[in-house]
Amino acid sequence: MKSFIKIIWVTFTIIILLFNKSVFAQSASTFQIVETVPIETELGLDETEQTFDVWLEMIKNAEHSIEIECFYVSDKIDEPLEKILTEIKNSANRGVKVRFLVDAKMKNTYPQPLGNLNKLKNIEVKAIDYFNKIGGVVHTKYILVDRKILFIGSQNFDWRALKHIHEVGFKIENEKLAQMFGLIFDLDWKIASNDKTDSIEKYFERNTIQMINSKNPITLESGTKKQIELYPSFSPKNLIYSGMSWDEDEIIKLIDQAESEILIQLLSYSVKDKNGFYSKLDNAIRSASMRGVNVNIILSDWSTGKSKLPYIKSLAVIPNIKIHFSTIPEWSGGFIPFSRVEHCKFLIVDKKSGWLGTSNWAKNYFHTSRNMGIVFKSNFVAEIIHKMFYKSWNSKYTYLVDINKNYE
Repeated sequence: MKSFIKIIWVTFTIIILLFNKSVFAQSASTFQIVETVPIETELGLDETEQTFDVWLEMIKNAEHSIEIECFYVSDKIDEPLEKILTEIKNSANRGVKVRFLVDAKMKNTYPQPLGNLNKLKNIEVKAIDYFNKIGGVVHTKYILVDRKILFIGSQNFDWRALKHIHEVGFKIENEKLAQMFGLIFDLDWKIASNDKTDSIEKYFERNTIQMINSKNPITLESGTKKQIELYPSFSPKNLIYSGMSWDEDEIIKLIDQAESEILIQLLSYSVKDKNGFYSKLDNAIRSASMRGVNVNIILSDWSTGKSKLPYIKSLAVIPNIKIHFSTIPEWSGGFIPFSRVEHCKFLIVDKKSGWLGTSNWAKNYFHTSRNMGIVFKSNFVAEIIHKMFYKSWNSKYTYLVDINKNYE
């Protein structure tokens, strides 16, 4: 009898251990920081996952649906995205429903491979021209798998974004969060064929989802004692559901909360467009510096154009603000257009909170374009992206903005 009880106890203990191991494995993979490192550079962290690997795993494991809303799709033979697209076709062949939403103008620029994908069973493609008509674009970059797993980041669905561009994003496994992004996907899917700009309200569905926002964030775990509090933000303000947070508001809140340090990394930064000046973010950054907050900014050398440069220089002369331009060297295999660039889009505040998203910082990205982000509070996440920032900042690829230099 005693031996029987001992066997039962050992069996029970093993089951509990296996269960706990399973729970830990799930919690450890609910959140990942995902990076693309341009080949032949010294960038990249051991703490991050590679974009290609994460995308491939997500698509291979899809059971019911794959939904991708992105700026455009651009492929090249024998490049990494070709394998991703092949796996998408394989998923469709086994019954997974695949939907692509892209910007209408960019679809005209890159008609393939979307044209061929749209002919396949279980794959449907739509292009949205609504945002083009109001002065913006579909600029977001996210993937939903089974409405349970989300990828969001700076990565376009472009072969170059897997190999030749510095990118960063998050993979998050959380059904409630995925459902919020699904609301936006469904909204944009409905308006994709709309040829008017004055009746968009009719496409909003009655929403029964409890919104995740600054007052109701979610908490995830990534390994032992590594908690991440987060909520999503969206743009433009007039095309999001009630209760959703707006990118511009959330970024300014974070900047206003800064006590000691702000890190900003972007492709481009602009306070002026064809409609005039846009000073909200610029004023917030200046105000932070006047409070004694140290502000360090990395911008790609795409920001050295005549329309942006004078305002960047005017920001660079403010006390406590330093700005670096970044130039990624050309690949040894030759020039590749629209690549070899810092494309990350994030904000880190006091090494404990931040925003990561799809927007460059200019008015149209927040007011007339479809974009998204994740606002987070986590020392664990902030420290890794902080490290990523300074690896670029201290690298041979960045250099301090010279206010006396005429950049070409």
